[in-house]
Amino acid sequence: LKSLADSWKSASICLSHDGRFLAASSGWERAVWETRHWTPLRFHSRVRPDGWPGPIGFGQQGRLLAAARSRYLTQLEDPLTGTPLATLEAPDAGDVESLSISGDDRYLAVCNKQRFVVWDLDALRSNLEQLGLQWDERAR
Repeated sequence: LKSLADSWKSASICLSHDGRFLAASSGWERAVWETRHWTPLRFHSRVRPDGWPGPIGFGQQGRLLAAARSRYLTQLEDPLTGTPLATLEAPDAGDVESLSISGDDRYLAVCNKQRFVVWDLDALRSNLEQLGLQWDERAR
């Protein structure tokens, strides 16, 4: 039994599919630990902290972490460094209630109260590259 982030009152948590990492999101910050020795890899504050933890989830390949950056924004980031790869907002921008990354890390599905949307991350990456913006190669 291991107790982490004892001061957090509420959090969303997710283990990576290979069990190497635990990610957590409270209403005030996000954190990632490696599970072998429970070493904290990073903590950082959330944008507009308001006590709402928001969903968080790893991609199947372990190279992507998706998290509610705020109530309306979903951020894709490198799970090891926290480097933001993309920040996405659904067209109707309701509260992000759940999210999931497909097994091949190609799609990100985000649900709010109005609907759910699915982003094609390969197409997004390609469009960013056409604009001269590079997505971290580790996320491929």
